[in-house]
Amino acid sequence: MAIDLSPLLDKAFFVEEVQNASESIERALESFEQKYNQGARPFEVVGIDDPDNPWISEKLLHPLVYFCESEGATLPRCGGVIVALFLGDHLYGITAADVVQWGSDVLGASIEQLDAEFGTHERDTGLR
Repeated sequence: MAIDLSPLLDKAFFVEEVQNASESIERALESFEQKYNQGARPFEVVGIDDPDNPWISEKLLHPLVYFCESEGATLPRCGGVIVALFLGDHLYGITAADVVQWGSDVLGASIEQLDAEFGTHERDTGLR
């Protein structure tokens, strides 16, 4: 069953028709930096027209959560990480925090569950 992406796309702080992917990502990063007064790192993903729960879980959230933790941007805030979501001929810049929260809501999984399932678990090791 396809899931409606429009609630997620509505959270985008940046939307642009893509002519050159690298340049669009740079503009998205600049937009984030101006809006939030901090630097950002992009997490790039190509969306599909009819996403389902497995796509959201395995192709979006799993690599995103792992990326955030690997970059030291822990959940739920994932500070300074933006999702550069390519969908059709557009790029949507969305904060990683918004994507994780949306995915959590769609999947019915808590942020803690997503962290336990998809995270690096390096914080746990470092605390021992």
